[in-house]
This record gives sequence, structure tokens and C-alpha cells, in this order.
Amino acid sequence: MTYNVSGGTLNLTQPSTPALNESCCADGASKHALQAFFDSLRAEVVDCGIHVSVVSPGYIRTNLSVNSLTTDGTTYGSKYGMSSASVVAIS
Repeated sequence: MTYNVSGGTLNLTQPSTPALNESCCADGASKHALQAFFDSLRAEVVDCGIHVSVVSPGYIRTNLSVNSLTTDGTTYGSKYGMSSASVVAIS
């Protein structure tokens, strides 16, 4: 891309959500790190004609989020009326 002085990248990241409990800090930190990396990359390559975009769609209900444990040991899904059956299958 720098040779052609043009181009772009499109990066899909999961949006950062409020921490479900204390054990989610690594997940939140990694999401913030990706956003910061692509923001820095954008600043570095803008003069080369390269565009860096980050797309963060809204919350997506997955089995991981539905079954994650809250601080009292119950699942996040049961606390908010969600079940694994309500998770949309991605094919």
C-alpha cells in the first residue's frame, strides 16, 4: 500500500461493553488496545494515502456472553432473561 501511495484497511472489532464482573478486565483491555492500535496506525499512514477504518457493531448476543458468570455466580443470561436458545446462529 505504501508503494502505491493508496489503499485502506477495514478492521472489525467487538465494541467494548460495561464490565460484567471483575474477571472481564482482560477482555475490556484487549478491546481498548485494538482500538488504540488502529487509531495510531491511522495517524501514521494518513500521509501515505492509506485509510484505516474500524467498525464496531452493536452488542451481539453469543453463548459466551449469555453464559458468563456474574459476581454472585449466576449466569449473565439468567440475570437478564436470556438463554442459549435465544442466541442467533452465525453460519
